[in-house]
Amino acid sequence: MSRVVLGFFEGPAHALCQSVVADRFPKEKRAFAGSIVNAGSSVGPLISAPALTWVIVSHSWHAAFLVLIAVGILWLVVWLCYVERQPLRRRPVAEEVEADPNGHIDVPFLRLLRLPSFWGLSLMSFAGYLITSLKVSWLPAFLGEGLGYSPTTVGWLVTLPYATAIVVLLSSGYLSGRLLARGWSSRASRGYFSGALIVFAGLSMIAFALVGPGTLQLALVIGTFSINSVAFSVAFAGASDFLPQRQRAAFFGCVIGFYSIAGIIAPYALGLIVQAGPTPSAGYANGFLVVGIAICACAAVGARLLNPEAARQALEAETSMRRTS
Repeated sequence: MSRVVLGFFEGPAHALCQSVVADRFPKEKRAFAGSIVNAGSSVGPLISAPALTWVIVSHSWHAAFLVLIAVGILWLVVWLCYVERQPLRRRPVAEEVEADPNGHIDVPFLRLLRLPSFWGLSLMSFAGYLITSLKVSWLPAFLGEGLGYSPTTVGWLVTLPYATAIVVLLSSGYLSGRLLARGWSSRASRGYFSGALIVFAGLSMIAFALVGPGTLQLALVIGTFSINSVAFSVAFAGASDFLPQRQRAAFFGCVIGFYSIAGIIAPYALGLIVQAGPTPSAGYANGFLVVGIAICACAAVGARLLNPEAARQALEAETSMRRTS
């Protein structure tokens, strides 16, 4: 029950963080700023995995949770004392519209959920979260049972995708902003760019399912499980380009609600396929092959649908019609 409550309050975190980033930064810098925020989810495991392992070995698993509680409370104090709390300050409507380039857009919230760009962002994020959920639930087992690495080696190998993800996130966020500043459309610098990276991750998953064990397979595994996070920063920045500030958090929350379904489907489906395989290695190969194809399909369709310029034009046209009528 405690775990359910923790997940309940943890769920909105990403939507609120990306909404704050979109409020604070111009569109040319949103992808990079969002990438820095998302990189924290990779830095956390890198730091906490060895540290908490030592705490558990030296004391107990109860002590590990107590350490996390203490660190969480300490960070909350730092946040409340030193971080500017402007998002909590209620501003006049006129001031809010002036500060928000999309503040003049006035459509019902449900209208936003009918935009092709909503489904494009949701599908790309779904593809990215397929990889995320498998990285958490099945990657250690795959490295141990499927590839035959020792538990100690697995402990080190599972940290490599997190370390690589930091580099991928920061470089992709920076490059997306540079492309936008040089005149590339938001559709190209956000949607097509994110979609291409996630498709590459899907192809890498298909490839490591087909090639034999070795350095190439391990490199493909690391590449697959480190690229997926671009959907949660670069692609989300594309949605911020057409969303009114007051509706961003709710819009992002609906996207997260959609892609979280992947966290239910993917681990269970892969488990069924692995169990049905003649050997663990063959089962993992079949499972990752199926998931890799699904990732490529969702990312390709999502990138095609995410079109911030067209979404903004449609919302502006509907706003004009509502005001004239």
